[in-house]
Amino acid sequence: MANYYYASDSATTSATATTWYYAYPYYVSTGYQTSKETETEKQARLQREETYRQEQLALVKRQKEAAERAELLLKEHIGVDTYGELYRVGYIHIDSQKHKGRTYRMFKNPYARIHVIENGKVVDELCLVADVQCPDGDRLLTKKVLLESDEDYALATSNHFPRR
Repeated sequence: MANYYYASDSATTSATATTWYYAYPYYVSTGYQTSKETETEKQARLQREETYRQEQLALVKRQKEAAERAELLLKEHIGVDTYGELYRVGYIHIDSQKHKGRTYRMFKNPYARIHVIENGKVVDELCLVADVQCPDGDRLLTKKVLLESDEDYALATSNHFPRR
């Protein structure tokens, strides 16, 4: 609970010269430290912080390189024309191997649902989720390969959101 104290800025009790002060608990004003940090402790803390910063920079670099490799692999697998369509229009179509007249619309956003299109109309949406962390290009390629190679498994394991 906040504590407010009424204080006067001058020796007189004028209503115009008053201020309300918020009373902080003692541990807030001291920064939660009960003792002063020694120079050795400070150097050790700064070294830990620098090591952590370097590790985070290396992690970001590795993730960026992985995303670039995933995009190259996606481009190689689906072809330059289809890759251009994916980034120009925002989606690609994958023809069904098992169901005549069915097409799957897979969006550039790897977290978007896959539309099931029959006779030009969206009849269902599929949600395929990877259980590992991977770059977006790998997610798209995995979904495409799964739909092309084992369509029955993809349909059985995905969450369905039928259109009305």
